Amino acid sequence: MTSGSHDNNGFDATINSSPINTTSDRTLEDSRRYWLDRLRDAPEQLSLPTDFPRPAQQDVRGALVPIALGPALSERLRALCASQGCTLHQMLLAAWAVVLSRLSQQRDVVIG
Repeated sequence: MTSGSHDNNGFDATINSSPINTTSDRTLEDSRRYWLDRLRDAPEQLSLPTDFPRPAQQDVRGALVPIALGPALSERLRALCASQGCTLHQMLLAAWAVVLSRLSQQRDVVIG
């Protein structure tokens, strides 16, 4: 694999194959081990209701569904984020996790 390519687990192949010899490499390896341990029992995929069966071979094709939030809603969301000490990205990601959890009826949802 070349630099920047990914193995089946989604980790950069160069990270998995390089010897650990610096503080940042050790920190990266510690972080990698931590998350592998935390996600060990995570569901591999969501059980989402679909109108057709999943294909036998998964691919990465997808679609873009643009949405636009009006100025008033955007401002209210920004104010909510400021009051909670988080970014708009964090708030929207949390909301998306709730939507996926409810649709799949699964308590644990892995995003990313």
